[in-house]
Amino acid sequence: MNILVNLRGMARHAPSGRAILSNVDLVIRSDEKLALLGPNGAGKTTLLRMLAGLVPPSAGRAGLGSLDLFSKLDRKKAPTLAGLVFAHTDDQLLQSTVLEEVALGPLNLGKSPLQAKELSLRLLEQFHLSGHAMQSPFELSSGEKKRLALASILAMEPKLLLLDEPTHYLDQRGKRSLVETLKGWNGALIVATHEPAFARSICQRVAVMDEGQIAFDGCWEDLEKDPNFLEIHGVEPVGNLPVFSGDLDPNHGIGNNLTHSEIGGMMGPMPKAKWGG
Repeated sequence: MNILVNLRGMARHAPSGRAILSNVDLVIRSDEKLALLGPNGAGKTTLLRMLAGLVPPSAGRAGLGSLDLFSKLDRKKAPTLAGLVFAHTDDQLLQSTVLEEVALGPLNLGKSPLQAKELSLRLLEQFHLSGHAMQSPFELSSGEKKRLALASILAMEPKLLLLDEPTHYLDQRGKRSLVETLKGWNGALIVATHEPAFARSICQRVAVMDEGQIAFDGCWEDLEKDPNFLEIHGVEPVGNLPVFSGDLDPNHGIGNNLTHSEIGGMMGPMPKAKWGG
């Protein structure tokens, strides 16, 4: 498989000069799923934001596919390859309705209003949000907002999916559904989380960050050989894995689930001018 992420000696400095990330080496193939563990302040979120093109690196080498993330022009192209779901999803919800939220990314990437609408309806059905299509995103529950944010990123068809604390606000049923979705994801994936059991159910590879550096990168079995290492770097042992399996009841928590045709009739033709594009 092709290399999608290629970081060599990469660093990111705050305006004060303080190192947020330092000497980060990370190579990820286009089909790899990586769990990113570590305490608060370790640099996990900054690393994801940098890969998404939201902040520039300061030193070293930072490649995303054919893009050089030191280039401002290439960073603007990063959303065509990498999609980031924020830990606090309110920070990335922008539109007046749930349907418009999912359609925004495809429209900005050049899809026609009809194509964006059809793709959005499929994703809303997949994430059990069809019944909320015409609601404001801010009327949703925290768990529903998390599902909406993930759907809006998947609508852009990224090659690299970046998830920052994806289980935040999700109950056990929501976590099981998320696991099934991510197991079916065929692209590259980086999951930053404080829940090793959740991450291990999806990712074969694991890295530990601490104080802006990668302290470990390998398999779960090697990571768990040294309990002292986990304690030093603020990582909880996986212990007994919970069962993350089974399908989500399609009627759970979604109220009156509308069909594609019903929503389409409510919307009418999706006006491209409404979102620009």
